[in-house]
This record gives sequence, structure tokens and C-alpha cells, in this order.
Amino acid sequence: MARTLQVNIWGWRGIGISPPGLGPDWGSVGHAMLSDPATNSALLSQFPHRRGEVSVAHGPNRLMEYQDTIDEEGRPADVTYEITIRDMRITDLNRAVANEIACPFWDWDPMPPMQTHCARAVYEALVASGIDIDPRNRFISKPGDRRQLLPNMLWYLLSEYCPHPFQQKVPNLDLKTIEDNQLVVTLVRSQRLWA
Repeated sequence: MARTLQVNIWGWRGIGISPPGLGPDWGSVGHAMLSDPATNSALLSQFPHRRGEVSVAHGPNRLMEYQDTIDEEGRPADVTYEITIRDMRITDLNRAVANEIACPFWDWDPMPPMQTHCARAVYEALVASGIDIDPRNRFISKPGDRRQLLPNMLWYLLSEYCPHPFQQKVPNLDLKTIEDNQLVVTLVRSQRLWA
């Protein structure tokens, strides 16, 4: 039986990267969650901390539940896409979800197979399930390879695959801004400004 899931995305806010101790009012790079609308449960919603704790650039990979994720983000998702996983790909989905949850570390610029983050986890699960959101394979990541994928880029890829979201509260950033934000995150990482 086919399974309908939702991809919930919170977009980039403010300066994006919030220096430790300054709090989320400075900004957020965003968040991505794969959820089951039938049960309001999160399949993937990866964080490096528990709900209400200070966010860090690197930490244990933790799955946050559906309502806890909404509370942590402080608002409903900016956009939600409904995606149907075909019967023959549900085992692939389950395996990919289990692999992302089992990944020991969350990192804001992850290097598989030991690190993941919210957008990377959702991307990997969708691709493993046969959802062709990245036909040019721009964001395929191999072990030992960092390939940054921010939530807004995942949103962009989904909008190309499925141009009519289930719900959308705000528009996405334009592609150039998303690419520039990804460069900012990569630069900050390379300079160890938030390591």
C-alpha cells in the first residue's frame, strides 16, 4: 500500500547562523522534517540537542517528535509538501529513515556516513524512496564528502519536483540567495567560526 508523507520546511531567518549564546532571534538556517500526517509523528526531524536546549554546530544526532519540533521552531512550517511513496519503495524508505536516525552525530555541514542533519536526512530518505527531487544529482553525498544542503535548497528541489505544495505560508528565497547562503555556511565552517 502506498504511503503519503509530508515534508515540512522552516526557511532561513535573519542572519541564518546564530552565534552560540545569542539565541534564535539572530536567525536560523531553517529546519526540515519528514512526518506522517496520519499520526502527526516525525519520521525524521534531526537536531543536535533536546527541545529547549541551546543549539550547537555539532552534537549527538537526535530525533525530535512532531509537536516538539514545531515548539522548538516557534512557528508552523513555512511550507509543507505531500509526497506519496509507492508500495515497492516503502522498504527503501524505512531503511533510509533507520540509517539517518542511527547516524551517531548531527553536524551543520555533515560528512556521511557518521554525520547528518535535518535537510540531509530528509533528502536521503526521499531519494532512497525513488523520489527524484535531484535529477542532476547535485546533492548526492558520498562517505567522507561534505555537500551542504540547507532546508531552503531542499524546498527549492521539492518545488521543482512538486510545484504545488500542500500548504505554503511564505515564499521561498530565490535560488541565488539560497546558493549564497550555502556558501556562507561553508565559509563559516572552513574558517571554524562556529565549529
